[in-house]
Amino acid sequence: MPAGEDVSVSGMVQSGDGAPIPMIKVTIYRDDREVAHAFTGEDGKYVIAVAKEKPITIRFDTHYSLNNAKDWHPSVVANVSAMKDVAVDRVLLRVGHGDGFTGFIDALSGYEFAAFRRPGSR
Repeated sequence: MPAGEDVSVSGMVQSGDGAPIPMIKVTIYRDDREVAHAFTGEDGKYVIAVAKEKPITIRFDTHYSLNNAKDWHPSVVANVSAMKDVAVDRVLLRVGHGDGFTGFIDALSGYEFAAFRRPGSR
């Protein structure tokens, strides 16, 4: 593949009732390293360009500097192909609310990933 060739990772982040969630930090990791991030717009949508190569991990989370930092559980999607443009939509759980066993597993994995990827770690 030509050097510098990028693919687009895009999608929408929404609540369980389908409402878009603005200002969610969408971070892309590769080999335990952050390679790109963006924030969702008022419509809950995001677009990030990354180098076309091996799979990526995508983390959906709030950020300590945002006014919604304590509202939503994080979520992680691992092993996403980055060989062509990909759309990854995500439904986040509101803190204090559940959506069954699989929803809690998703939130738990998001918190575990956050602990593993603490700020400043490499």
